[in-house]
Amino acid sequence: MEGLLLFLAILLAIVITIGIILVIVIWKRPKTNRFKGTNFHTFYSMGLVFIPFGIVAMIVYSRLGMPFFFGVPFLAMGITYLLVGLLNRDKWNRDD
Repeated sequence: MEGLLLFLAILLAIVITIGIILVIVIWKRPKTNRFKGTNFHTFYSMGLVFIPFGIVAMIVYSRLGMPFFFGVPFLAMGITYLLVGLLNRDKWNRDD
């Protein structure tokens, strides 16, 4: 039980430290307008990565005797990203 409490205390300290560093970095960065809009081509690319990953995860989990539903969230994310990317194909930011 002591080992678990020590682990949780260390984990909490790491999360708090990362949070403080993140706040400092966001506060100190230059106030420039970097947002140029959403790049929907990235959503499409992520969908192309997550769909096969979800299918492979479902196959691997079913072979290991675990429920294959563990791979379904990745497949669902892939399909969602792919659809968002394709539905906004006219808004793709290209570096051409």
